[in-house]
Amino acid sequence: MAQPIVFAVEGATQFSTQSTTTYRYIISLESEKLSIWLEDRSSKKQWQVAKDRKKTAANVFVDACARDYVACFKQCLDCPLDNKEDIQQKLTALSGGKLQLELGLKIRLLRAARSVKY
Repeated sequence: MAQPIVFAVEGATQFSTQSTTTYRYIISLESEKLSIWLEDRSSKKQWQVAKDRKKTAANVFVDACARDYVACFKQCLDCPLDNKEDIQQKLTALSGGKLQLELGLKIRLLRAARSVKY
């Protein structure tokens, strides 16, 4: 039986909604399933979400493979806090210690632009 293909990228990020906190992230891909893992670098609290639950007709890229999503999400998380034109990132604290992660980017092709949010 073939082993699943595992691919991951990692880095550190901050969010304008929580600018005093730095998070470590890992975006991983295993068997075409993408997940985003976050860790508060101070408290060491951790959260994880699988992207499959957030896919809608409005934010699916036609002809994109799972690695394309990894690249887009990494670009969002690596973006400086003062860049508000093409990339948006927001982290909101919810009840019960949960977090809501929102990533958005504007994709331009020729003269058309499309904004997508996750």
